[in-house]
Amino acid sequence: MTKPERSIARRRNRLTLETLAETTTALGGASLGWQSVSVLWGQLEMNSGRETGEGGQAIGERTGRVTLPFREGIDARSRFRLGSRILEVTAAFDADGRRRQLVCLVREVTP
Repeated sequence: MTKPERSIARRRNRLTLETLAETTTALGGASLGWQSVSVLWGQLEMNSGRETGEGGQAIGERTGRVTLPFREGIDARSRFRLGSRILEVTAAFDADGRRRQLVCLVREVTP
């Protein structure tokens, strides 16, 4: 009989968590930009995709989920970076209500 795979073994993706932050420009104005918050290990599962056309250009969109250890502060104003890929968080929730794992629904758009 084999032992069940531990959830930590499935967290093979090293993801950079980024949040939208406001900074002050040299002229005293405000500017929004993405700021790295931390590096996390998570499990990325992409499950569907589609291609649309905008302005005569094909744009691919894939959706999936990222599962990682529970932490506060990740919501639809966050995103993950995996190398050159950007995964926008569309929703984040505690799957079983026990604050052990956080499941983030993500969307990746590629031009």
